[in-house]
Amino acid sequence: MRRKRTAIHGRWDRMGQRLTARVGVKAVVFRRARVLILKRFSRAPQYPNYWDLPGGGVEPGETLVQALVREVREETGWTVRVGAPFHAQLLSWPVGHGKKVPSVGVSFHCELAGRSTQPPRLTEHSAYAWIVRSDLRRYRMSRLCAEAIRAAFATQRPSRGLERPGR
Repeated sequence: MRRKRTAIHGRWDRMGQRLTARVGVKAVVFRRARVLILKRFSRAPQYPNYWDLPGGGVEPGETLVQALVREVREETGWTVRVGAPFHAQLLSWPVGHGKKVPSVGVSFHCELAGRSTQPPRLTEHSAYAWIVRSDLRRYRMSRLCAEAIRAAFATQRPSRGLERPGR
């Protein structure tokens, strides 16, 4: 019988203990040398009122790219083309009641698919901004989010190696 997979992926270590880790993806969406950031709602369970990148957890059966395209569409209404991953982080993600799970976060360069000039359709956030690197200190965000954005600006290669949605 095959075990049902969850969004928290696991494996067994040499001592027979189950190791689990949440896998998350973040989109660094560039437009005219600016990066999209979204402000979490004040009632958000993690990091309320913090600014963040679009993204979220990888669901069972999804590739990282599929998860990222889905998350950006859910959070903004936009479709993105996804480039190569450029930054990965190991972290402890809060899951409630003071508990945390080991997590791996992978950030990708992205661009809007098409020439949308419409503002994002925010469903999970209260505001959005397009920022340049020097704007980072003006926005309250986690250290890990700021690190990913700095790395994105340092490695920016727009329009190269971007995948079309659905691949």
